[in-house]
Amino acid sequence: MSEMSEMNRETYYGMLRDFQNGQFESISQDYQSMCRAQDELIASLQAKGATIKGWKIVEDKNTFIISPIFDFQLANNHSEQFNLAEVTGFEVELCYKVQVPDTEIQVDAVVAASQPKVAIEIMREKINLLSHIGCDFFFNYGIIVADEPVVGDFQFNISSSDQVFKYGSTAPELLAEKQFFLKQGLVECVRRGYQGEFFFMTGSLNGMLEANTRFGRNTIENGGKTIIRFDVIS
Repeated sequence: MSEMSEMNRETYYGMLRDFQNGQFESISQDYQSMCRAQDELIASLQAKGATIKGWKIVEDKNTFIISPIFDFQLANNHSEQFNLAEVTGFEVELCYKVQVPDTEIQVDAVVAASQPKVAIEIMREKINLLSHIGCDFFFNYGIIVADEPVVGDFQFNISSSDQVFKYGSTAPELLAEKQFFLKQGLVECVRRGYQGEFFFMTGSLNGMLEANTRFGRNTIENGGKTIIRFDVIS
């Protein structure tokens, strides 16, 4: 992964550990103050060269907030390596790459025209141990996104095992849930003034697969084609 122009990962993590002294114990607790604090932290990271590439939509008791994914967290989808000492696991996701509209009225049309992509979220330990996981805003290590929209079923394979995880991307109830999360993320972006084309992560399909169970070469295959490939090393 590339690094930001004026920030290395150690400095980045240090800023996150200090975020509001870990005071936020839930998403709904003092929600507007939390959003303002998050916006200030995002601005400070952008001032050091970070560029937002996407958002993770976090939900707790029907309260939604968006967590930014920066340029240095976006991994190559065919040649990345991850060390077991740096990551805790991987989550298979569906995500959408869409343009944030100017107004909330336009959100439904953007959602209706969207097509899901397969992504892998690379997880790490919480940075701020005092905060609720939904308030540990930058809780992922990175994200891998396939280039093309997913079509039908796909599977997650590993070279060191015959175990295969199979997924579907077309069930109406699944797509309705993912599009609902996409809508919430777009509404938040419009409300808080984040404009641009972004990836929106919409939640896990099966929970986290621990990193030590993915040692070796990992692939996501769709329609007989490898659309994501990465290695887990020691």
